[in-house]
Amino acid sequence: MLTEPLINPDLRNLAAVQAEHEATLLAMPNVVGVGIGRKRTAGKDVGKPCLTVLVDIKLDKDLLALNEILPDTIGSVATDVREVGVLQAGAGPALAPPRPIERADGVAWEREWPVFDEPSAPQRDQLATLSALSRAVRGQPGAPGTAGQPLAAARIRPAIGGSSVGHYRGTAGTIGICCVDAASAENRYYLLSNNHVLANGNDATVGDPILQPAPADGGNPVTDTIGRLARFVPLRFGDGTAQPPLNYVDAAIAGGRFDQLDRRIQWTGEVRGTNPTPALGCPVQKSGRASYYTTGAVTVLNATIDVSYPGGRLARFAKQIVCTGLSTGGDSGALVTDFEQRAAGLLFAASPLVSVLNPIPLVEGLLGIRVARA
Repeated sequence: MLTEPLINPDLRNLAAVQAEHEATLLAMPNVVGVGIGRKRTAGKDVGKPCLTVLVDIKLDKDLLALNEILPDTIGSVATDVREVGVLQAGAGPALAPPRPIERADGVAWEREWPVFDEPSAPQRDQLATLSALSRAVRGQPGAPGTAGQPLAAARIRPAIGGSSVGHYRGTAGTIGICCVDAASAENRYYLLSNNHVLANGNDATVGDPILQPAPADGGNPVTDTIGRLARFVPLRFGDGTAQPPLNYVDAAIAGGRFDQLDRRIQWTGEVRGTNPTPALGCPVQKSGRASYYTTGAVTVLNATIDVSYPGGRLARFAKQIVCTGLSTGGDSGALVTDFEQRAAGLLFAASPLVSVLNPIPLVEGLLGIRVARA
């Protein structure tokens, strides 16, 4: 599955050229990615597929040495340079050191109450005090949807795609969609988001509580736990001494209860299938915690791309989809669909100019899930 480009067959020749020259191009100054896009002249799309080199800042040729200037063609393939800005993942709200989570009586909470059990009356009294203090510290009002707290950050049951979620010691991201095991004799139900949202960028343990809304939105581990971390694909970071290892997805799932999860996505509805090979120019849409409902278009396919993570870490991803800007910090984990309601990718990184998606076949295959009805 990982050996074939996730693109239409008519672009496979470009993918072969990309594979041959990719390492050399990625070693050039300012280059953060290489993929397949459409040639642009004077900022206008001329419709011809080409090898697209992604840079954080597009510099004038006068500022580059001769060996740093991208040739107009590589073999018989046209090239293009596209500015994408600084690509980041995990740069959502409230990226502060984790704090101990305590009950109102000062006792540290870990896993002493079952995740799906309702608290007793005395526990609810304690939690009311804790919740009020927590929201006061974060500047959040006491009721969902009031001034200062967007509906996307409210407590929603059953939880749906597009709303706030996060690891109990993390920040805030977006539920992509609620989904099921791809091939299991048992009925198991999950919510899908990013590793850096649900598994804290590898710094989590299977079974950890997942909150909806997320901690940054006032979520409390006792009242707002929606599920437990079930599976995540570990992220592999470069150490700066050699070519970075390749990643394919930033993805994780949390197991939840059937009646607490809903397959719908805010504003885009129910996913009706998957689009494993979206075309260049394909219009796409997403619903996310931070920027709500937005639309864009696919601009680069089969991208190998470097993404910055908190703490100065860098991760290289292969076979990615780049779209015109769909998102901002806090939208990580949103499921991106085409206008026929087919899942195309899982949003995990962005800059002010573009968003980066994991192709949905890789997300489903590596996590063992199915996001759409069979």
